Amino acid sequence: LYPVSAMLFMDQIALAASLGATSLFWWAYVLVLLFVPMALMTAELGTTYPGSGGVYHWVRLAFGARWGARLSWMYWVNNALWMPSVYILFAAMLSEFFLPDLSLWTQIAIGISLALLTALFNAVKLGIGKWLPNMGALMKLVAVLALGVGGIRYGLQHGFANPLTLDTLIPSSGMAIAALGIMVYGIMGTELACCSAPEMRNPVRDIPRAILAAGLLIAAFNVFGTLGVLAAVPSDQTDVTKIFAESLYQMYGHDGLGGAFASLIACFVLFTLFTNMVTWSMGTNRAAVAAAKAGELPALFGVVHPRYHTPVGPALLASTVSIVVMLVYGGDEGVRLQPAGSGDDWDLANLSQWGEACLMLADGTPVE
Repeated sequence: LYPVSAMLFMDQIALAASLGATSLFWWAYVLVLLFVPMALMTAELGTTYPGSGGVYHWVRLAFGARWGARLSWMYWVNNALWMPSVYILFAAMLSEFFLPDLSLWTQIAIGISLALLTALFNAVKLGIGKWLPNMGALMKLVAVLALGVGGIRYGLQHGFANPLTLDTLIPSSGMAIAALGIMVYGIMGTELACCSAPEMRNPVRDIPRAILAAGLLIAAFNVFGTLGVLAAVPSDQTDVTKIFAESLYQMYGHDGLGGAFASLIACFVLFTLFTNMVTWSMGTNRAAVAAAKAGELPALFGVVHPRYHTPVGPALLASTVSIVVMLVYGGDEGVRLQPAGSGDDWDLANLSQWGEACLMLADGTPVE
């Protein structure tokens, strides 16, 4: 369930649905032409060259220490700067679901608390910390099922809010084609299962199984969840912070058992935003520790728990960066963070370098 927690983004389903029916075409496109080869590549690298650094470990073997250091830094800082975006989104969604008058600074206080909790869950031993991503993965699956089933039922009863025809499914404008970057980000994360390879009992067996099972679930649930939201809410009336509140209460109502169920699923959605951030932090912080131990990042990044050997230093640094960014956001209301799920340019560059590393390591002669 760890890969599912890392790779199934609730906020990504919201972003995809806001693009309209063309998002279904793009899901199929990226899942077949990008996710399948990427998953095969990751499984091969993770079992042939197991290491706690994951993608950092592979790039360092292929290209040497300098490129390993560059990638480990980009990998870590990307996550540290993504964290405030996710937690501000969490607070905004909380406001839409339950607390409509939540002030900006209250939202920021919630984000800061979540950033500190993220560091805490990175510090506990993996045997305990993994239960949070596992719980998050199960809640994501339930939430997506609720969105898909409820949305399709609503569409059959009241008519689909967005027409699903060949003309609406096929991208026909520059904006629709540019949306490909958003969809690419939604299938990133296969390498995270490899970052804990040394802590697995049998990584050669567990890594391919985890990636295959997670891939099938993620493909089905991304499409199903997006379809459910598109069935209930017109894409031109969607906002990432409001779309789940509008969809759930449109499908199940505000009162009675339906309203109670919608509120429960809302809690699941919020919880999964937190567990998603914890999951990614576990991977990127472990990669930073590996880089620090190799002398490629400052020693503070290599600080680990004396008993559990979990990444305390990079976890605290990432949370600190996140808190600073949120305080800047609160100090200047004109500042706007990028939407959760942004950072596509870096991911495409990372994917390209990762692919080159795969080709070089396939020869069995990594650079020392």
